[in-house]
Amino acid sequence: MAAQETSSSDEASMASASSASTAGSTEVIAVEGHQELEKACGFRYRREFTDLGLGFARSEMQQTLRLWGFEVSRTACDRWLKRYRLGEGGVDGSAALYLRSRQDLQRWYHVEGLTRSKLVDRYRAETGVFANSENLERWLKAPAQALVSLQNNEDVHTHACGEFVLDQLQNGVTAEQVVQQLLDQYLIKTTPQRCLAYRMYREQRGEYWTMEKLERLHWQFLYAQVNLEKSLAAGGNHRKVHLRNTRDLTTVRVILCEAIHVAEEYIPLRSLSCFYVRHEPQARLALEFPEAVVHTDRVSAFAVEVYRKNFRGFDLYDTAHQQLSDEDYRPHVLRALCSIQTRSLCGPGPAQMPAWLQPIVWPSVQRSIQVFAGPIATSP
Repeated sequence: MAAQETSSSDEASMASASSASTAGSTEVIAVEGHQELEKACGFRYRREFTDLGLGFARSEMQQTLRLWGFEVSRTACDRWLKRYRLGEGGVDGSAALYLRSRQDLQRWYHVEGLTRSKLVDRYRAETGVFANSENLERWLKAPAQALVSLQNNEDVHTHACGEFVLDQLQNGVTAEQVVQQLLDQYLIKTTPQRCLAYRMYREQRGEYWTMEKLERLHWQFLYAQVNLEKSLAAGGNHRKVHLRNTRDLTTVRVILCEAIHVAEEYIPLRSLSCFYVRHEPQARLALEFPEAVVHTDRVSAFAVEVYRKNFRGFDLYDTAHQQLSDEDYRPHVLRALCSIQTRSLCGPGPAQMPAWLQPIVWPSVQRSIQVFAGPIATSP
């Protein structure tokens, strides 16, 4: 009898415990706002759902939290899902946070042309910051976030992209391609016409050394740097050959700049490379034939002026021999036509002479200048 009473009392206690647990399980905790949601079960929901790529729908999250005993509104679930990567202490995106990713946002909006929703998703995926789409777009459209526009040659020259533009154009890249590269790499807007004008501006500056300027002023010094062991002319497209050629040209540039006291930046390697591509075979002749005598022509300003004025606009032959072989240029014909003396012109009058032999007024003072024609190697 006592055993039966004991068993009945145990069953009653078990029943009361089960009813109490059922009453406890049906009790729902109301959660207001995404901040309280984060404190209550944010870590658990991230670990079991969102970090695994699950439970991103508001209705699904709301149903799951209800099973856990939390009553949460749809608005709180929506805001938490947009902020869940931030964890505790996260803040909404603002202008201060936008500035930290200013270049990325400019590239995504102005260059890649992302829409408002894709821009917000990209920004959140890259930085973990949620931004209001309207606020972010309004910030990007402000004048402070507009792309830099280069309007004149001075703007290009003072910008970090100035040397890049000049180098690309001198290496054969089209102006349209340079404009696109500036937009992709420097976030700069300009036009092909501005790039071409900038190249002309740089190459015509007094301190800029072009290949023609090197030929006119320092061809002897550069000829002396040529040897038979290595070539200073541009090699093939192989990377090692290109690196070796660049290293050799840099050495020559350092020596030249030390001799003439000019900054290395004013003599581009491209100008040196073009110089040696054109003149290295001529410079090697004296080294290949050491017994030859090198003649350097020196002519007067008077002769240069005669050549320049009389033959302007005429198609001349490649060599003097070919020129004098022409019937109109043979020595005995020229002697019969005219003879230039110090003060008078002997021979036929100006009306009977060809256009290229018309008399001109010569300067009274003659001075000698050195004209670059390249050394000529002849046999002894």
